[in-house]
This record gives sequence, structure tokens and C-alpha cells, in this order.
Amino acid sequence: MNRVLVAESIAAPAIQYLKQYCDVIIGRGAGFLAEDIKDCDAVIVRSAKVTEDIIANNSRLKVIAKHGMGLDNIDVKAASSHGVTVINAPFANLNSVAEHIVMLLLSLSKYTVLMDQFVRKGEFKQRDNFKMIELSGKTVGFIGMGKIPRKVAYKIRNFDLNLIAYDPFIKESELADLSVKCNDLNSVLEHSDFLIVHTPLTPQTRHLISISELKRMKKTAYLITACRGGVVDEQDLINALEENIIAGAGIDVFEPEPPLTNNPLLKMDNVILSPHNAALTATAFENMGMDCAQGIIDFLNGEKPKYLCN
Repeated sequence: MNRVLVAESIAAPAIQYLKQYCDVIIGRGAGFLAEDIKDCDAVIVRSAKVTEDIIANNSRLKVIAKHGMGLDNIDVKAASSHGVTVINAPFANLNSVAEHIVMLLLSLSKYTVLMDQFVRKGEFKQRDNFKMIELSGKTVGFIGMGKIPRKVAYKIRNFDLNLIAYDPFIKESELADLSVKCNDLNSVLEHSDFLIVHTPLTPQTRHLISISELKRMKKTAYLITACRGGVVDEQDLINALEENIIAGAGIDVFEPEPPLTNNPLLKMDNVILSPHNAALTATAFENMGMDCAQGIIDFLNGEKPKYLCN
């Protein structure tokens, strides 16, 4: 019988589905992947890194399933060269992540976390020291206009916002129904009151946003990112926040993850942090697991998986 390694936790229904067809091995976590994957035909990973060495040293491995969309932790080129199929779950968490980004946008504009802390500490009068931001008439800029940013734009379109975007692979005509205007990168940086950075992490997008880009932003602007740590240069972002180059940030992703305990972001009141959990609503978590499980079973049964990546 085929053996499937579940390297990191996934939803119980997905495990139960796999058990109908395969022997399921529950892994010990990302750090044990190289050991746990031995003699397995398939593996499901979330953040565990599937390197060329792991692929080359496991000749029985036939299929790698990514629990989510991004493939930056899987050496897809090496998988292809060794005849290993890679699949993912590209639609399972789109709504969850989009909702999370909208939450960060609203929370930053209303100082939600800080106000909550003041009330709990009995500092009710602090409300007079902060004037919240009304979104009507403000400009939200997008760096990257893939599936998730488009969902965000759809969700916030009735806030009476100006929506602008930079994405060299997208034509403005594709965004007409969202009332998003395409601009060059510098224009989006300079005009955005809230900048949503959402691109895949590739060699070309690593540190796409660094100090030079941050210095082009308004001093009153906020940056939001929930894609991958590394698209925004984290140290440059810290410097920009410490030097009041921008007003604040909403961050769901870090480099490295988890963030180090001495990371200055952890002590900043003008930053809202979440532990890379934008995709982890109950619905999205189950959908990602089931898409991976279904794709693996389809492949092992000689059928074409729905979401092939190589």
C-alpha cells in the first residue's frame, strides 16, 4: 500500500480521507522531514522545506503536495528533474487571506489593538489622544494584483476608496470590474495611504520593498503584508518605522519565522502582528487539506490531479 507522510498538522477530515486509500504517517514537524519522509510515496507539507537533497535521496517519492498556494519552500525544478509531481491547493485559502488583509486595513485605520489595550488598562481617556482614520476618500495601493489582492479589492470596493495597483503582468482592462487603476511602482508607493504588498516570493521579488521604496511612501502611510516574509525587507521596514518614515504596518509574515524574541517589531505600538495565520480559518484549513489529499489520491490512482504545478 502507498505510504503518505503528513509532515505537519492538517485537518482531520483530510487525514481520514487519505486513510481510506493509503498508510498515513503523521510526521514530527518540519524539522524532521528528511527523516520522516523515508519510504514514502507522497508527502503533504505546509512550511517544511523540500530540498533537492530530500528529493534525490528518496527514490520512492512520487508526489509532493503543498498545503496552500506558494511553492517557495519546495524545489520544484529538482522535483521535475527527478520525475516527482508537485501539486498545491491554490484556491482553498484565498478568501481567508483576503479577509485577514481587510482586517489589518480596518484595524490599522482605527488603532483597534491599541485602543483595546487602553481600555483594559483603565486608560479610557487615551481616546482623546488618537484620531482614527476615516477610509472614505483614501487611496489603497496594491503591489501585486493576483487572486488574493483582487479578492481584497472586491471586498473593500464599497468603502469609497481610490484603488491603484502595480503589477507588470496585469493589464488594467483585467481589473475594470474592480475599479482598480494601474500605475507604475513609484506612483503607487507615493500615492498610497495604505499599501498592500502581496506577491509570490521568488528571486525577483525578494526584498522588492526595501528602504528606497519605503522612503517614497507618505509619512502617514501604512504597509500591509500577508504573502511571504522576504518580499518586504524586514530590517528596512523596522528602520523605516523607527525613523518615522511611514506611520505603521500590519504584518502576518516574517523573515525568519517565527520572529526572533528580540525583534523590534514586537514592541511597536504602531504595528499589528499575526503569526502567519491569515490562511488558517477553519474552512480554509480543511479545504487545503482536502485539496492536497484528493490530489495525492488522484495521482496515485493514475488520474490527473486538479492542481498540477510541474
